[in-house]
Amino acid sequence: MTVGTGDKTYNRDGWVFQVISWNAAHRSDEDALIRSPQMIKADKGLDGLIIEFDDDCIAHVVICEEKATEHPRQKVKSQFWPEFEHLETGARDNELIASVTSLLEKSDDPDPDQAVADILWKEKRAYRVAVTVGEKHAS
Repeated sequence: MTVGTGDKTYNRDGWVFQVISWNAAHRSDEDALIRSPQMIKADKGLDGLIIEFDDDCIAHVVICEEKATEHPRQKVKSQFWPEFEHLETGARDNELIASVTSLLEKSDDPDPDQAVADILWKEKRAYRVAVTVGEKHAS
């Protein structure tokens, strides 16, 4: 994947990082429903969404934020935590419902309406942060 002359590499690197995170999510839970990485650079929606199951019902909906950054601590503090707090207010429930519904359409869930209600009202949300680290923290 190349970057045009004069273009920044962070959009490409961020997308590659989302793909790596998506692949890792698949490897860690084969039964989960996992939304594909965003393909449109300007798309500012949820970076990732994972529906995890427990005994044939939804255990959690994991909302993911993934960024390739040179300043991970600053990014988490200034962007991720405020975004998660905003999600907890319900301000983006319509976006969350649309994403969850889209994933559930691909499953054998017998009652997707109840699944959506559980996500909205029964504390089924979880959050995951993935950031790149510099050489100092790499192993």
